[in-house]
Amino acid sequence: MWMQAEYVSLCEGWFHQFRRGLMSDDSWEPLADAMLGVLQNRYMREWWEAGSAPLTREFVSYINERRSQEQGDWRLASSVEVIERAERSD
Repeated sequence: MWMQAEYVSLCEGWFHQFRRGLMSDDSWEPLADAMLGVLQNRYMREWWEAGSAPLTREFVSYINERRSQEQGDWRLASSVEVIERAERSD
């Protein structure tokens, strides 16, 4: 679980880069989708909902908003899928 928690921390960093305009929508969206996929795991979801992680309110609000809007069956994209999406956006 600690690896997934570290991934959430990375996602927050990417989120702030995206918000500052340093990352395109096409680059951010697969990462946000993967973040939602991580929260499909029962233990990660419980950890997230406990609110004990040292994350900014802005990031938590954004992810919670996405979760409430997009009640889908999320899965982690493979590396190949992420690369293919990035290449299509160029």
